[in-house]
Amino acid sequence: RVLAMIADEIDQEVSLTSTLEVSQDLRDRTATILQKLQNLGDGDGFYLEIIHDLVTLCDATQLILYAVDREQRSFYVKLAWEPCTGRWAEPVPITQANILGYCALHGKVLNVADAYEATAWTAISTRVHFDPAWDEYSAWRTQQLLAIPMLIERKYLMGVVLLINKRTGDHFTAIEEDCAQAVAAALGTALYRQCQTASPRNGTATA
Repeated sequence: RVLAMIADEIDQEVSLTSTLEVSQDLRDRTATILQKLQNLGDGDGFYLEIIHDLVTLCDATQLILYAVDREQRSFYVKLAWEPCTGRWAEPVPITQANILGYCALHGKVLNVADAYEATAWTAISTRVHFDPAWDEYSAWRTQQLLAIPMLIERKYLMGVVLLINKRTGDHFTAIEEDCAQAVAAALGTALYRQCQTASPRNGTATA
């Protein structure tokens, strides 16, 4: 019994050490991405590189960067890691009735382990839920979902970063959420700076 307790304690220490090492690795990689964003490049190719880094960092299969169309009061797909089809590619009104709008208007990160689980959404708000119609013509079935608003000084909305589905694991972890938030904030700032001298939007880019 004593040996079993000692073995259990050793396993717990190994697990904790492994977790700390993973967390530090993610933070180091996040710092590298943030450094890239400080040295702002030009064009969608630069942002696709950042999106690739963030997809890899969070072990996701898809990332969509939705930007704001202020005239239409809607979101449009500025960049995506994989091509978007169906509802994912269409403009999304900025209202509390959809995931992107709720995330943006409340300035709140939404981290859901199963998009089809109704109780996961009611725990957030009775106003928002995942509409299965979004998956009807897409190349994937949404399961895990991490939506992060891009806000300048917590008030000027630039868009929403949406990470979809984990390659491994059943949810986006707290450390992945923290790191993704840091990158999303820096992305928002970079896009804001770019918008000061940008030409009108020229469609969607994908990797």
